[in-house]
Amino acid sequence: MPRLKRRGHVASMLSLQQELELILGPGAVPDGSFASDQERRSAWRVHREELMASVTDFSRPWAFWKFEVGRIPKRAIGEQEFEMLRQLDLLTERERTMLAGPAEFLTVLRGREGHNNA
Repeated sequence: MPRLKRRGHVASMLSLQQELELILGPGAVPDGSFASDQERRSAWRVHREELMASVTDFSRPWAFWKFEVGRIPKRAIGEQEFEMLRQLDLLTERERTMLAGPAEFLTVLRGREGHNNA
């Protein structure tokens, strides 16, 4: 299950229940918060960037797997998100840098810090 990076919900028109459902999947919230799968897909398109920022590295929201990949990792049989992301070449630049080693990762972080202070 994806872990949340930050608390609070997306600063938008999504309810907390809807946000949780897009991150964790249907069943995460009793009685569902969307009327249909199409409504979920539309909400994902609108709020994708915010929701992607809400999960940790090497993890993706449920809606990413459902609507962009078309396949949800089967955690019950040990299928890991990381392996699917790697196999499908869906790792972000940051994730690739983290895998390359600490020196490369620190270089990226320092570059971002300098960019943010400019």
